[in-house]
Amino acid sequence: MVTQKRINVPIFSYRLTIIIFDEFEELIGLIPKNTYDNCYGARGLTTDNGCSGIICVGSQFGSTIIHECEHVKNYIWSFIGYTPSADNDEVDAYLLTYLYEKVTDIWYKHKDKKS
Repeated sequence: MVTQKRINVPIFSYRLTIIIFDEFEELIGLIPKNTYDNCYGARGLTTDNGCSGIICVGSQFGSTIIHECEHVKNYIWSFIGYTPSADNDEVDAYLLTYLYEKVTDIWYKHKDKKS
């Protein structure tokens, strides 16, 4: 089973598709074939095409959410041309928290559908 949702990340105009999957094979047709082939069997993966991305997390690997959100955060910074500052990482932390909460919401909805 797959649960997915598309969101727009506020302020940054970055479109993100969140996919929670039970079996990696369920991602066929939902992610680019080359990504599927290169990442086969992964707990999660993230792709980016410049102005939008896809984040996929296996339903049995909740801790992978934060890992994949870190990738999305960096894709967004690249998209808007921002260079993070080691001296003031508040904006990093706020964006990472926002992304984590959005993905976690879908992860729990997926779990609830399976119950």
